[in-house]
Amino acid sequence: MALDAVKICLIQWDDFPGAVKIPKSRRNPHKNISPVLHKITVGLISALVMVCVGGAAHAAGYTCPTYKKYTSCNSGYYLNGTSAGNACVACSTVSFTESGTDSTTDSSACTATSQTVTSGYCKQNQVRSGSRTGTRSKTRTCYRTGGAGGTNGSSACTGSANCGAYSYGSWSYGACTYTAWTNSGSVYDCSCPAGYYLSGTSCGACTSISFTDSGTDTGTDTSGCTATSQTVTVSISNGSYKQNQVRSGSRTWSRSKSRTCYRTGGAGGTNGSSACTGTGNCGSYTYGSYSYGSCSYGAWSNSGAAYGYSCNAGYYLSGTSCVACGGNGYYCPGDNSRKSVSAGYYTTGGDANTRTGQSQCTSGTYCSGGVKNSCPATTTSKVYHYNGGAVLRSAAGATAATQCYLDSSVADYWTFEFQYHGFYRSKGKCYYSASTAIYNDCENTKYFSECNAGYFINNSVAMATGFTNSCTACSPGTYTTATGNIGNYGSDGSYTYATSCAACGAGTYQTASAAKSCIACPDGYKDNTATGQSAITGCQISVAAGKYLTTKNGTATASCAAGTAKAAHKVAYGSTSTCDQCVAGTYATGGAASCTACSGASEYQPNAGATSCIAVPHGYTKASNSSVSPIRVTCPAGQFMWHWSGTNGGTTCEGCHAGYYCPGGINIYGSGAVGQANSAGVVPIYSCPSGYASGGTGLSSQNQCAASCSNSSVSNGYIPPTSAKVYYPSTCAYSASSTVCNTGYNLTSSNVCAAMCAAGVTKIRTGNVTVPLYASKQTTPALHINVGGQVCYGSLDSAAGTSAINVNYGGKTYHSIK
Repeated sequence: MALDAVKICLIQWDDFPGAVKIPKSRRNPHKNISPVLHKITVGLISALVMVCVGGAAHAAGYTCPTYKKYTSCNSGYYLNGTSAGNACVACSTVSFTESGTDSTTDSSACTATSQTVTSGYCKQNQVRSGSRTGTRSKTRTCYRTGGAGGTNGSSACTGSANCGAYSYGSWSYGACTYTAWTNSGSVYDCSCPAGYYLSGTSCGACTSISFTDSGTDTGTDTSGCTATSQTVTVSISNGSYKQNQVRSGSRTWSRSKSRTCYRTGGAGGTNGSSACTGTGNCGSYTYGSYSYGSCSYGAWSNSGAAYGYSCNAGYYLSGTSCVACGGNGYYCPGDNSRKSVSAGYYTTGGDANTRTGQSQCTSGTYCSGGVKNSCPATTTSKVYHYNGGAVLRSAAGATAATQCYLDSSVADYWTFEFQYHGFYRSKGKCYYSASTAIYNDCENTKYFSECNAGYFINNSVAMATGFTNSCTACSPGTYTTATGNIGNYGSDGSYTYATSCAACGAGTYQTASAAKSCIACPDGYKDNTATGQSAITGCQISVAAGKYLTTKNGTATASCAAGTAKAAHKVAYGSTSTCDQCVAGTYATGGAASCTACSGASEYQPNAGATSCIAVPHGYTKASNSSVSPIRVTCPAGQFMWHWSGTNGGTTCEGCHAGYYCPGGINIYGSGAVGQANSAGVVPIYSCPSGYASGGTGLSSQNQCAASCSNSSVSNGYIPPTSAKVYYPSTCAYSASSTVCNTGYNLTSSNVCAAMCAAGVTKIRTGNVTVPLYASKQTTPALHINVGGQVCYGSLDSAAGTSAINVNYGGKTYHSIK
């Protein structure tokens, strides 16, 4: 057979990592055998051969017989298929937690406590113990085992054997819980009181013994003889007193005596009645009956303090002495007491220090301090009367001169008297005044004649009805210039009079009461028009419009600053004035009398204190003189309001920009960021999600935003996308089986681009012969194999080898190296 016309049938070996997968276009239809036509260059000779399993070479055009390949995987691995390129894949590891609580009681963690209790006369110990629970978690890991032999598919990895041992976590303890108290032992340390002994765990009383200790007990018994008494009278200065005297007797007596003793208990808690010993604790004596002798009395003796004192009239008892009554304000009637004189009475009898009684003052007199006084005489220079003499009177028992009065109640008797700040005349009782020393406090009926300057009569009731009003001072802010508040006595007996004071006029004031004139306001502050001012602060200065008063009590003014205004006004003395700040919606220039409203359709002012109006901003309309409203425009879906045309109010809706979507609806003018609210409103245009800006313009919803899909880079190649464009929220899809490998790489059955002829990884096999290929020559000569356009080299050796490809080159035979 000519070497230049030989076909080689190549079989791909797929049970090792990185095996080269022969392209489908070059595969033999027979299962597990892949003949491919290769050009083998041996030195300078090219030959086309077909080498089938067993090493037999055939002419070109020969069809190799069907060859089926079997693969067997180790335990823990499974076969990933039955076609060419099969490989053994390791079963996966399955880890899981077998959770739960492992609890126990740990009493050692809670220290037992103890106490001592006393029951009766004995003590006893008590104890209690505690316990608490602990928890811990457990986990384990299992591994899936592979199927027997070469079972295909990952489902061959079954079972949950090889489970690891349990691994417990650290303990977590709860709080201690204690049991109830329990007695830990028998009673101990019993102790009975004196007179008792211990019997088991109780105390019994010791018995008593009695005996008589006889004899005679003698003494004197004064109670057996009745005492006698008498009363004597003793004289003292200005009186006397009584005193008792007594005497007593005594007699002798005798009696017998006996006593009883009791046995005492043993010390501490000694057991048994034998512990009761001794004769201590003897009881008190018990005496027999009396035997008495005759009584014998002693001399008289005073049996107590003096008593029954009796003082003479004009004296009173003080302790054990009779003392002079003392002063006209007291009297002593002879009953040992001292009495204060009654109101309206004077003392009588004895002298000034030993008064014995009292009497009431009569008319025309008054009593003070126990002394009777005559009513004061009238003073004709101040009290005038006519038609008969004045009758001086007082009520019985009067106590002061002010209760004395001139009785002018008789017909045709009048009294003219001074009063405070004026005169009046009266027909009635005029009482004495201690302050004026005249009788001018008159009862009805009074008839006023006149008041002094600065005073007035404050009631206009007709005099015929009778009243007690007097002259009243003018209040601050008013005055009267002189006397003359004289009324007219009418034919009907009535009397009229002045009832008010005059008010201080403009430019004046008066702070005092009972004034006779008013005070002129300071220069410059006489502009007050209101009358009756009662303080200097009622004086005012006039300030022109657009100005204000700068200093207190001064007259200098200044112009209002821009943004403020002031109308013409008056300022009180002691004060200053200020200009008023213009409110929002108004403005003022300097020296203005009032603020001007922003009345134009295109102007407004939102701030107070403004000096001018401002223009309504673009995109807004005027709502009031102090506010604006953003313009609202309704745009259809896919459009939004962004630009403005013409004056305010003119708007345009335009298509949504690329990379954004616009749901349409009400657009509120604003200058904020796209799609975000601001103080004026929002512009409803929203950015498409990152990476989805390829949907074009006029989008109305987020799911119209699109992403362009590009090739996905993989090692030594790329994967083209399933679709050139996807819409949110879909993502670009890729199929690993569509991977395109770079030049010099080939796609394996596991969809990996592996380098061709990579250091013996790529192999050819025929029959039992396996020849590794390399990217460069390892020997000369060498097999030249074209794999997918890539030239690979198989090493040859002159040494004879078993199960090798034999090549005759230049008359010499070479053998392939495994």
